[in-house]
Amino acid sequence: MRLKKSLGQHLLKDERTLSRIIKAAGLAPGDPVLEIGPGAGALTHKLLSAGARVAAIEKDDRFAESLAALCAANPALTLFVIHADALHADLDAAAALVAGPGRGGLRVAANLPYNVATPIILRLLERPDLFADILVLIQDEVAKRLAAAAGDPARGSLSVHCQMRADVSLLFEVPPQAFTPPPRVMSRMVRLRPLPGGPPHQVDSLEVFDHIVRGGFEHRRKTCYNSIRFSLKSGACDSLVAPPRHLDFMNDLFRAAGLDTSTRPHCVTNAQWAALANAAAHLIHNK
Repeated sequence: MRLKKSLGQHLLKDERTLSRIIKAAGLAPGDPVLEIGPGAGALTHKLLSAGARVAAIEKDDRFAESLAALCAANPALTLFVIHADALHADLDAAAALVAGPGRGGLRVAANLPYNVATPIILRLLERPDLFADILVLIQDEVAKRLAAAAGDPARGSLSVHCQMRADVSLLFEVPPQAFTPPPRVMSRMVRLRPLPGGPPHQVDSLEVFDHIVRGGFEHRRKTCYNSIRFSLKSGACDSLVAPPRHLDFMNDLFRAAGLDTSTRPHCVTNAQWAALANAAAHLIHNK
């Protein structure tokens, strides 16, 4: 079957890697699992063999049809195939198939398509009520960005957004030869455990927080202060706030947050981002 480059398809074929994924998942018989981008079903078979109840979201109609045929031929298997785009699929409906309506605790185990891995992860993290554990195979570079701590040059807005929503753990590397066709980069398993109680630091408005973080990394070579300031002036943060006197707003913001104006964005801690966002929300509310 000819793979579609537009869908970022790199099918996992290595038995050792598949076994390591199942071990990392730590599945018990009957556990509900969501798989995204199952492709030819190599990981799907392993999940089913471990006794999992699997809902598989597959965009490619050819793979969706072959997996549906597997269901029909093996009625004892608890496999539900959802022919849809994971960026728009009904996650509640998928969860209901394997976990029951209104129930959370769903596990995710997937070899994500490279070209949509980041938006899929962000979408999953929006639903801590549904997902208890997210185990995904993605590009090594992206995995390291997810886990990058303050001071790491790899740190960006994605790092902050994910770490404020989940515990992030880097697992094992996977070489290109484990896939067909082999990608040009290393891959890595990463585990994200959504935080059901919300961010680890007090955030008054997640919307303001997300805009402040995005603005802070908009101009990476500048200080965090100047990056947010230039984002406000350029209109990149207009959906957040467009104060008539940007400089006064910025000075008040960093003073209220107790953050040095010379700090680089990748050196700002999650707690400091929260303080900046809360100060911004307060200033906007009282302007």
